[in-house]
Order: sequence, then structure tokens, then C-alpha cells
Amino acid sequence: MAEWFKASDLEKFCEDAVKWCNCKLKNERNYHVSNNLVKWIELLKLHYFNPIRHCVIVPMHNLFFGITSWIVKHLWIDGRKISKNDLKIMEK
Repeated sequence: MAEWFKASDLEKFCEDAVKWCNCKLKNERNYHVSNNLVKWIELLKLHYFNPIRHCVIVPMHNLFFGITSWIVKHLWIDGRKISKNDLKIMEK
């Protein structure tokens, strides 16, 4: 795993997060994120929280919604298990 994955530096991550927090304008924050790929999260106030090692919430939501959308589209709709009319009924 060490060959293909290099963990980010926690200290630099926290410094960049504080710098993002200190940006006053939205375009400054957007520029900072595009250059550093880091922004402030309230969990950084917890001394024991390591955002490098404890990164599960957002990726898990993306994984869940990505897989769910794929199942609905490819297996149910394209596989003709449900129709567009069925989807309209489900939305009600």
C-alpha cells in the first residue's frame, strides 16, 4: 500500500484549513480550495480528530448515492423492471 498511497501531512492540512477559514471573500476561498484541496471543517476543533485517517462520511455518501443511482438507472429502468410511470408513483 505504501507504494501507491501516500498520506497527506496532517499539520499542513490543518494549516491550510485555518488559512481557508481566514479567507474573507467567497472567491478567495474558492481559489484556496482549488490550490490546496482543503477547507475548514468544525471537526478540526476536536484534538483527537484526524481528517486524513477519519475520512469516511463524504466518500461513503458519494459511494451510496452513486451505487443507488446506478442500480435504479441500469438495473431497474434499463432492465425494464420499473417504468417511468412507476417512478412518478414513487415520487408521490
